[in-house]
Amino acid sequence: MAMLQNFSSFHQSIKITPFKIHIFTRNCVKPRKHYYHSFQISCNYTQKSVLEFDPKIPIEEAITPPSSWYTDSCFYTHELNQVFFKGWQSVGYTEQIKEPRQYFTGRLGNVEYVVCRDDGGKIHAFHNVCRHRASPLASASGKNSCFVCPYHGWTYGLDGALLKATRITGIKNFSVNEMGLVPVRVAIWGPFILVNFENGVLPKEEADVDLVGNEWLGNSSQILTDGGVDSSLSFLCRREYTIECNWKVYCDNYLDGGYHIPYVHKSYASALKLDSLSITVCPKPSSSYNSNLWTFYLLKYMVNIYSQILEKVSIQRCDAEKDQEFDRLGSKPGLYAFVYPNFMINRYGPWMDTNLVLPQGPRKCLVIFDYFLDSSHKGDESFIAQSLEDSETVQIEDMKICEAVQRGLESPAYCSGPYAPQVEKAVHHFHSLLYQKNIIFHFKIPYDYNQKLVLEFDPKIPIEEAITPPSSWYTDSCFYTHELNQVFFKGWQAVGYTEQIKEPRQYFTGRLGNVEYVVCRDDGGKIHAFHNVCRHHASLLASGSGKSSCFVCLYHGTLNRSKSLGNISLEDWAMSSMLYVEMMVEKYMLFTMSVAIVPLLLLQQGWTYGLDGALQKATRIAGIKNFRVNEMGLVPVRVAVWGPFILLNLENGVLPEEEADIDLVGNEWLGNSSQILTDGGVDSSLSFLCRREYTVECNWKVYCDNYLDGGYHVPYVHKSYASVLKLDSYSTTIHEKVSIQRCDAEKDQEFDRLGSKPALYAFVYPNFMISRYGPWMDTNLVLPQGPRKCLVIFDYFLDSSHKGDESFIAQSLEDSETVQIEDMKLCEAVQRGLESPAYCSGRYVPQVEKARSKSLHATALMANRTSSKRKLKTKMGSSSKAKDAKTKKKRGRKVAPPILRATLPMNMKYVIKHIPKQPLSLVLLTILILKKT
Repeated sequence: MAMLQNFSSFHQSIKITPFKIHIFTRNCVKPRKHYYHSFQISCNYTQKSVLEFDPKIPIEEAITPPSSWYTDSCFYTHELNQVFFKGWQSVGYTEQIKEPRQYFTGRLGNVEYVVCRDDGGKIHAFHNVCRHRASPLASASGKNSCFVCPYHGWTYGLDGALLKATRITGIKNFSVNEMGLVPVRVAIWGPFILVNFENGVLPKEEADVDLVGNEWLGNSSQILTDGGVDSSLSFLCRREYTIECNWKVYCDNYLDGGYHIPYVHKSYASALKLDSLSITVCPKPSSSYNSNLWTFYLLKYMVNIYSQILEKVSIQRCDAEKDQEFDRLGSKPGLYAFVYPNFMINRYGPWMDTNLVLPQGPRKCLVIFDYFLDSSHKGDESFIAQSLEDSETVQIEDMKICEAVQRGLESPAYCSGPYAPQVEKAVHHFHSLLYQKNIIFHFKIPYDYNQKLVLEFDPKIPIEEAITPPSSWYTDSCFYTHELNQVFFKGWQAVGYTEQIKEPRQYFTGRLGNVEYVVCRDDGGKIHAFHNVCRHHASLLASGSGKSSCFVCLYHGTLNRSKSLGNISLEDWAMSSMLYVEMMVEKYMLFTMSVAIVPLLLLQQGWTYGLDGALQKATRIAGIKNFRVNEMGLVPVRVAVWGPFILLNLENGVLPEEEADIDLVGNEWLGNSSQILTDGGVDSSLSFLCRREYTVECNWKVYCDNYLDGGYHVPYVHKSYASVLKLDSYSTTIHEKVSIQRCDAEKDQEFDRLGSKPALYAFVYPNFMISRYGPWMDTNLVLPQGPRKCLVIFDYFLDSSHKGDESFIAQSLEDSETVQIEDMKLCEAVQRGLESPAYCSGRYVPQVEKARSKSLHATALMANRTSSKRKLKTKMGSSSKAKDAKTKKKRGRKVAPPILRATLPMNMKYVIKHIPKQPLSLVLLTILILKKT
C-alpha cells in the first residue's frame, strides 16, 4: 500500500534559487541532483508582482492580477516551481498504456518525462533523460521492451534499471544499480494518469487512489464521479493546439462563466441556455486550515498576507437548448470542471473531452484535447465527425481570442481590469489560488523576523504595566520553528519515567519536534538514549514501547536467513518483526496487514543495533569502502534520571560520555527547586498507574498559560473542581527554573482525592507539570506538534496504600478526565481567539498571573539567544582563554530587577543574567561583524 508523504520547507537562501530535486534512483547509494532551472530569480521582483494582486478585496471591488503575471519571464519561472512542480498533475490516461510495454512521453516546463507499463502490468514514470549525457530516451508514444538512448546506446528496462552501458571499460566506481532512470511518483484516478514532481518526495509503492484523489481534487472527487467522469467511456482521439499566449490566458477564458460565448462563439451560444449557467467554487472547510492570516518578513518590512485556502476545483454547469437539429450536448446539464492549475474536464451528452494546458513559456502554451465517447455512439461516424468539427470550430475561435488578449496584455496601456461578479467567480477563485501558491517564496527568513516578534514583548516592564506577547507567538509557523530550536533543543527535557524501563531490554520511543528518540535499558541495567534513526537510510527503528535485545531496521535486509540471522536469536527476530508490524500499523495505519506477513518479515531483518547503540550487523555492504562499524552506531543523546523521571538533552554538539551526575542534572533542570519538590513528595516511592494522551488544537504555550494562571480560570471553567478547593489559599512562588502553586482543599468532602495537605502544582520550564495531591501525583508533558497543535501526555502515579481501591481510582481518574476535557475546550477556544485580527495582546492580572508572566519572559529571552554567542565560544582557543572569558562574562552579567520577581520556567532571573550587559548598538554591530566574517 502506498504511503504518500508531503514535505514542505523554506529554501535557505535570500534569493529564489534554482529548483532542485535530490533523488535516489533505483537501489542507488549516492544522491543525484536534478536542476529544474539553471538561473536565479530575484525574490523581491517576483514578490512585487505577486503582491500587486489582493485576494482580500471582494470580487465586486477587486481588480485582476497585473499583466506581468502573463508576460514576465521571471514570474513564469517562479510559477513553474510553485504551481506545477508541487502536487499531482494530470499527464495522460490509462488507455494510452493499457497493454504491457506501452509508453508515452511528455514535457512540463523543462521536465521531460516518460510513463510506461512493464511486463507485469505495473505503471512507472521516469524523467525521460539518459543518465549518461542527458539525451531524451523516448519520444511520442509506442510499444517497446526497453528504452535505448539514441545518443550512445545506453539501455534501460521498463522498471528504470540500467541494462547496458556501452564502452564503459576503464570507468572506476561505476555501479550499475546507481545509474537507473530517475523515478517520478505516479498514480491513477479514474481514467487519468497523474504524476507528482514535488521536490524530495520519491515513489515507493503504488499510490492509494482515495488519497491521491483527495490531494488532486479535494472534496470534489465525488461530484465529478456522480457527474459521469469515470473510466466507462472509451478514448476516441487526441488533438493538440499550440497557442501564442500565456497558459493563464487560456484558463481565464475557460473560467469566465460563459461571459465570452455570445460574442466569440455565436453558433455555439445558440445551442446553450446561457441564463441557466451556474458556477460552483469549493472553499475548504475552515477546520482544515488554521488561519487566514499569514505573516512573513519580506525584504525587511512586515507584510500581512491574506490567504483563503480554496479547493482546487471549480465547476460550471449549463443546460442545452432542446429540439436541436444536431444534439451533441445531450439533455442533461453539461458539466465543465476546472482542476487547478491547468486541467479541464467537460462532460456533456455522450461525450467527455479533457483539455490539458501545458505552459511552454511566458507567452506560449500547448493545449491537448482528448476525446472520450460513450460506447452507444461508437459506430455513429457521422455523429462523431460532426461533433468533432463543432468542437474544432469553438477551439479555433478560442485560440484567436486568447492570442489577441495576450497581445493586449503586452501593451503599456493595460495593467489590470475589473471582474464581472455575476460570471467571473471562478476566474477570481483561480487567481486567488495562484496568489496563494506563488506567495510562498524560497528565501531565507531573516533572523530579524523572529527577533522582531520576540521584541514585541518587553520583559523589563513590571507585570502591573506589561502587556502579553503578541498573538503571533501562538500562531506563526516561522516563530514556532525558531522556538523549537531555541527552547526545546537546549537543556534537559522530561520524556518519561523509570518504571517504563524498569527491566533490562525494555525501551520506549518518543518525538519532540522533528526529533525521534528511543530510550532503553541494556542487559547491565544501564539506561541509554539514542536518535531513533537507522544510520543507513534514516528508517525508524522502533515504535511505541516494548522489550527486545536489539533494534533491527527492516528497511534494508536480506532474504538469506542463514546469513542475516548472525548471533540474533529467533525469538528476538520474532519480537522485532512484531514490533515492525506494530510500527507500520501505528505510523501508516496499515490495519489490514495480515499475520501471514510475519514469516516474510522474519526473513527480511536488516541493520541491527545493540541496546548500547553499537552496530551489530549491516546487510549487503560488500564493496563499500571506508566503512567502519565503530563509527556507524546509533547517534547518542544525553540521558539522566532525577527521581522517577527520565530526562534527555538534545542540544546540538553535546554528546554523552559518562552517566550524568544526579545533583548536577537536578540543578540544571530544576535550578534551586529540586529540594522543594523532593520535600513536597515528588519522588520514586509512588507507583505508575496509567497514561492518558490528549491532542489539543492549540499552541503549546496556550496550554502552559492555562496551567500557570494561578487558578484564575478555575471558578469559571472547573466549577465542580472549584467547589473542593479553597481558592483564597492559592499561592504562587517563583523559583529559578520552576514556579510552584499551592492550594488547600476543602475538608469534609464526600470524596477526598485531594488529601488534607496543600496540593503542590509545579511547572518546570518549558513544558512539564508535576501535580502532587493526596495519594496522587500526575505529570503533564506538553509536546508541540505545530504552531496550533500540541499533545498533552498525562501519567498518573499512586501511593501503594490505595493501589487496591478500585472505586477510589476510577472516581479519581474520572474527575481528572472531566477537568482535562474542560481545559481542552477552553484552550482550543483561546487559540481561535488568538487567530482573530481583532486581538493582538492582552494584560496580566498581577495577583495571580505572576508565573504566567515570567514564563513568557523566559521564552522571549531564550528565543532571543542568537548564534553569535555560540560563534564567540567556538573562537576561544585554549581552555585558559575560555576560563578568562567566562570570568569576564560573570562580571558583566545583569541581575534581574526585583520588580520582575522570578519566572516559572527558566525564569527571568536565570535567563537575564546570561545576557551580556552591553549597549544595543554594540550588540548589533557584533552581529553584523560575525555575519560578514
